[in-house]
Amino acid sequence: MSIQIGIGFSKDESPFRAAQDAAIQAKIQTKEVPVQLVVVFSTIHYSRIEALNVIKETFPEAKIIGCSTSGLILSKTIETWGISILAIGSKDLHFGISCVKNISKDKINLISEELAQKATKNFGLDRRQVSLLLTDGLSQNNSLLLKGMQKSLGLLSPILGAGSSDNFQSKKTYQYFENEVLTDSAIAVIMGGQIATGFSSQHGWKPLGKPRIITKAKKNIIKEINNKKAISLYEEFFADQAVSLFSSRLNRMRDFYPLGMLIEGEKKYLLQQVVSVTDTGELVCQGEIPEGTEVHIMIGNKDSCRHSALNAACEVKESLFGRTPDLVLVFESASRQKLLGRNIFQEIQIIKEVLGESVPIFGMYCYGEFAPLGTPGQASQSFLQNETISILAIEHHKVY
Repeated sequence: MSIQIGIGFSKDESPFRAAQDAAIQAKIQTKEVPVQLVVVFSTIHYSRIEALNVIKETFPEAKIIGCSTSGLILSKTIETWGISILAIGSKDLHFGISCVKNISKDKINLISEELAQKATKNFGLDRRQVSLLLTDGLSQNNSLLLKGMQKSLGLLSPILGAGSSDNFQSKKTYQYFENEVLTDSAIAVIMGGQIATGFSSQHGWKPLGKPRIITKAKKNIIKEINNKKAISLYEEFFADQAVSLFSSRLNRMRDFYPLGMLIEGEKKYLLQQVVSVTDTGELVCQGEIPEGTEVHIMIGNKDSCRHSALNAACEVKESLFGRTPDLVLVFESASRQKLLGRNIFQEIQIIKEVLGESVPIFGMYCYGEFAPLGTPGQASQSFLQNETISILAIEHHKVY
């Protein structure tokens, strides 16, 4: 039995009607196959409980998860207003879901362990293939949450996903779990069964200048680089404009000049955005920053973004040995959404050219992307990344 995929979208002004329309579209496409998992992405205008209620009525037996986003990625369009629904149905697939709240609390190790254990218990005894993680993109504990979840599940179970986003205001984001609209929460999905998966995470940013060393850091705060105040790295390139560019409304420094770090044992740069600069010149990042790490300022442009989408799609195709997937999930940085602007759909066209014009594509723009830096087939740690495009392809692969 193949995987049945249904995708619906609506931007009706009423959240109730929009959710109803999108849910019905998705249900029709799945035909008579029972739907096990429903994923809901919406712009913040549709983050209301009545929207979830009508989705639950349409798919009463399905597990429902999702979050808010600054933009919806679909096979034929990119939308910055609306609600999109993905319905997955197949007797050969199994899902386990869980949710934890108050992820900004100090006991993040216990919270991440609880998240993984609940999802594992809900999943059952089948072999795990891949896990999804959706969190509040404004939480500063996301890298620690991811690390704890990975420790519980093991390196052979890759974790991909995203931090929920809003409309670039960085005020409040939402997560959806069954019939609840939440904030400051995290949702895990374990997926397994008769499937093959391919994934890749790419960014296209290049290093500027010679490498420096992070000589003092604590959690997500870089205090010193080369034994100087951390902001001095940016001051070398941008002089007195560095701090003002970080504090500007557009925060161009964060979006266009992230930090790139070489992680021991990995071949790709891990990108981290600087969220803010303290009065003493410390750099506050979204993810955890280990001392002793080599660091660069990175630079990218529209062409490098498009090229990275091509590289990611090709890597996914190779990992599937050229077979056409049944579903492609895309988690992409909201900063890339701003950088590409009107040309944003070109990335999706590139993915379709590589993986198949008729392949269903479903995704979102996010505040932080979760993915391994390595490729399928390797035991690889997943990282909280910025400025990247992450692709997860799922193919029905019957084992006899």
